[in-house]
Amino acid sequence: MKENKIDEDMQRVEKYTKMSEEQKQIVEEYKQMIAEYKQMEEKYRQREAEDRQNVEDCIRQAEILKCASERAKMLSDACRGWAEVNRKIAEGHNVAIERKNEKGD
Repeated sequence: MKENKIDEDMQRVEKYTKMSEEQKQIVEEYKQMIAEYKQMEEKYRQREAEDRQNVEDCIRQAEILKCASERAKMLSDACRGWAEVNRKIAEGHNVAIERKNEKGD
């Protein structure tokens, strides 16, 4: 009977040792999962920072394009104005030439 008790005790020790090893393995797997999660989280933060920077760059580029568009419109308006002035000057010269020609004839 004493041997039975010893055998039972040994079986319990083996059982708990085996359970302890399985628990250690589960803990290690869990630690690995946490490490992978932290890596993914860091990649996400980096990507988020890159995306934020890209948005800021796009906003700056849009502002630059808006200013360039406004300047182009101002230049276009100025050119149209100068074209009108030049047209009127040319008309005036033509009228003067016609009068000169009429007087000269």
